[in-house]
Amino acid sequence: MMEEVAVAGDLPAYALRNGRAHGRLYVFLAGMCAHPLGYTQSFQWAAAARGDLVAVQGDVPCSADGALRRWSSDLIGTSRRIDAAIRAAGLDATREIVLIGYSQGAERSEHLAARWPDRYTRAVLIAGPIVPSPERLGRLRGAVLMAGDRDLQQPMLEGRRRLAAARVPALFVSLPGARHGDMGQTPEANMATAFDFLDQVPPSSPVAPP
Repeated sequence: MMEEVAVAGDLPAYALRNGRAHGRLYVFLAGMCAHPLGYTQSFQWAAAARGDLVAVQGDVPCSADGALRRWSSDLIGTSRRIDAAIRAAGLDATREIVLIGYSQGAERSEHLAARWPDRYTRAVLIAGPIVPSPERLGRLRGAVLMAGDRDLQQPMLEGRRRLAAARVPALFVSLPGARHGDMGQTPEANMATAFDFLDQVPPSSPVAPP
């Protein structure tokens, strides 16, 4: 189950720590003016079967109470906050990370992967506001692009086409019944499909140049 984790000098993070086997390390970034907990709870069993999951809140409040948040353009600060949340959860912060980003979180994930490709090696980008770019994501070992069947899917479909043309293993997954901001009717199954696809790409696979 997802647990709240105190992070020194920062907002609480949320973590799912699989006691049986620490396989993949997933990090979730929610969209603009959203909270990550409900999203991660919607696919926590798929994540738990494969590794550990940490969700970090945005660094800019959307309202006076700060309950809902968005992301600034501070990539260095965001990456440091991710590392601090992972350590606070008692997990190994030196592991490669699979980024999972929804909407603005997908856009931030794309820029994090471009800046630190050896750190953020795989990505699940959900309903991002920009077309995923091989110039930024060309060194990913694998990418899964998602969008709801009641949302605008064209950016993610075009991103999958461009990444595949750049020799990045890429998959598109449609989210049944999902409008923008939703995870749809079958989030566990959809995320299991995404995780399994990324797991099929071995560390030794050739990586396309940026």
